[in-house]
Amino acid sequence: MSLEFKHFDTRLNQWIHTDGDNKNPQSILTEKLDNTLLEFFFPNQKFSFGHIDEYSTLSDLKNHPHGHTLLLSSKTRLLYGEPECLEVIDSLCPDRKDRGAYGSIFWVAVRIHFMKN
Repeated sequence: MSLEFKHFDTRLNQWIHTDGDNKNPQSILTEKLDNTLLEFFFPNQKFSFGHIDEYSTLSDLKNHPHGHTLLLSSKTRLLYGEPECLEVIDSLCPDRKDRGAYGSIFWVAVRIHFMKN
């Protein structure tokens, strides 16, 4: 199983298209990741990555083409998802600064083994 992440520009509040055609939904830059902690905690949930740079402002962090909420971050990559995901993220990272310090841990591939007794 894998999760699919669409990419968007937080300053423009628009999806990033690989062919420059902003009306073609098939050309949105998309990334698939397998075996992540996000997949473990949020199976079948939709997420997207926002991108920031040195010119981004605090208000840019609230932008999302579908109104999703900022959940985690890692350097210039921001993870957005449905607002109901925030409750689980809060329980996993009760100190808000950890959402930036350790955000990428949730989307890197991990090997999860389940043992039967």
